[in-house]
Amino acid sequence: MTRIDVEEYVRQAVPKPGEEQDRFREALGNKWKASAGLFERENLGRLISPDAIRRALVGMRLEPAEYAPAMEAITRRVAEDPMFGRLWEHCWYLAYRFEPLDRWSAERWQPFERFLGEDAGEFFLSVLLSHYDCLMEFVKARSIPIEVVEATLVAQVSERLRKDTARAGRPCLGSSGLTWLSYHLAGKVFRLGRLVYTPRPFEGKLTLYRNRESGETIAVPTSGLKFRRDGQFDGAGGRSDPEGVWTSRIRQDGNTLVSNAWISPHGCARQEDIRLDLTVWEAVLEPGDQTIEFHIPGGEPLDQAACGESFRWSLKFFARHFPEITPRAIHVGTWLLDPQLQDMLPATSNLVRFQREMYLYPVDYGAGGERHILGSDYNSLDDAPQRTALQRSVIRHLRAGGHMMGAGGILLADDVVSGCWGTQRYINTAGP
Repeated sequence: MTRIDVEEYVRQAVPKPGEEQDRFREALGNKWKASAGLFERENLGRLISPDAIRRALVGMRLEPAEYAPAMEAITRRVAEDPMFGRLWEHCWYLAYRFEPLDRWSAERWQPFERFLGEDAGEFFLSVLLSHYDCLMEFVKARSIPIEVVEATLVAQVSERLRKDTARAGRPCLGSSGLTWLSYHLAGKVFRLGRLVYTPRPFEGKLTLYRNRESGETIAVPTSGLKFRRDGQFDGAGGRSDPEGVWTSRIRQDGNTLVSNAWISPHGCARQEDIRLDLTVWEAVLEPGDQTIEFHIPGGEPLDQAACGESFRWSLKFFARHFPEITPRAIHVGTWLLDPQLQDMLPATSNLVRFQREMYLYPVDYGAGGERHILGSDYNSLDDAPQRTALQRSVIRHLRAGGHMMGAGGILLADDVVSGCWGTQRYINTAGP
């Protein structure tokens, strides 16, 4: 693969100085040198050979006749076009050898998308599929059942590729999906029954304590966080509360933790003084602790029994196939845990029952959460869809000046093992 200085590459790719050139340079980032020569070092050519691509398509239940010709054309261009091939090499590095700070942002791919034009979707799809053989080697070494791999790829990845391809009218992966889907091809994400899991350090801004004697649980926010009067982060959901904002403060006095706030399992911070005797209260989850992050695929009911079975399976799965991982909890941050939804749905609904099984906590969720419920194909609330009771409730909430947000949710691993799912343990045993 051709070696070329990053500045020279930028000037050739985007000749005109200005904002577009600056964005392209920033997207290449400071890993340009690290990715140089990767094609030869890891023999990436074998991963995008016609045979390798066809194995990936067959394994992911995608029709080779529909996808293979376009992928083979990308392979030829990687070999023949030095600029194209060098960018493919660099994007492969970013997808499979680099962990971005923001796992969800597609912004780093967008300058490449503009540069590649109509070839972008096929380019990103080639990068994605090229790791299939590596995945097969990885799961074999870990003795991971092929049924789990197939369920993960077919349900999570192939379905997205079919949608992007149908939308584009040609084989395609949109830039917004490359980072997340590459985790599936890298063996970092697995679908286990109803839910999807990936090992992650805990990123919540709190410490969860449990009383050794009573079993009670309480979450204490990290010091220095700014909350609104409603107990949500100031700025969450795009809303600020300049007059009512307050800051969490924590100190340790000997064996006593002193805090001006605690977090209710209903998902809000409460500005109330608490004192915890640390000889009795044990920290059972702290920022940076190993956890399993889960995600909730759409298209199926959030059945409580199926979710409980999936949670239990996840702990057994990672204990067997990733013994170096000892998760202290299972957790997620999502719009689906917005505690306001409990006021919009019946208490018997699957989502409300799901929320009430978890220890909810505030997250700094951006504005626009209603789009997950209402979609984006409307200009104002007057023409927003009102097909479901939830959509109608959300519109009433927004008309009244409300906003949608998200929340985090925690299940301690020990509680899953002991059978707490279905008992609403945290809302029944939490408090100072």
